[in-house]
Amino acid sequence: MSSKSAAAFYIRICIVDIKLVFPIAAAATLAFACGPWSQTQADSRVSHQQITEGKPLGSVLEVRAGGEIDLALRVTNNSKRTLELLFPDGFTHDFFVLDSEGHEVWRWSQGRMFTSVLQTRQLRANGSVTYHNTANRRLPKGEYTAVAVLRSGNHPMETRVAFVQQ
Repeated sequence: MSSKSAAAFYIRICIVDIKLVFPIAAAATLAFACGPWSQTQADSRVSHQQITEGKPLGSVLEVRAGGEIDLALRVTNNSKRTLELLFPDGFTHDFFVLDSEGHEVWRWSQGRMFTSVLQTRQLRANGSVTYHNTANRRLPKGEYTAVAVLRSGNHPMETRVAFVQQ
């Protein structure tokens, strides 16, 4: 191999290596940014289960706090038959957060519009449905209460859980 062709070969290898550097660096940056939270950002999860004697529906409200507040309401049909949940409109559920003094600091439905069409939802025996929303703002450190409301006309339900925003 002549010295001219060896130099050209070396230049081609360097160009290929440089083309790989940027994608590898970008992937490493993304992996680092999306990696697990550090101890200082660790989330806290709390949940509350509400099963009322004699009532066919039970609920579990899970709250994940730390950054944004993630809320999930799981409604379970505890009866041995299919239940029909009736909703007067598209506003089937709501979530809101109260501060330690009971003042509302966030509500999922605030500023939203809903259809005005009657809705039904079949919930089979031992079946469940989950409603999930995220509070798109960070709350100051403190003690709060999350409230989830199922707005069913025939099986309304409200579940509360206290949590601490770190």
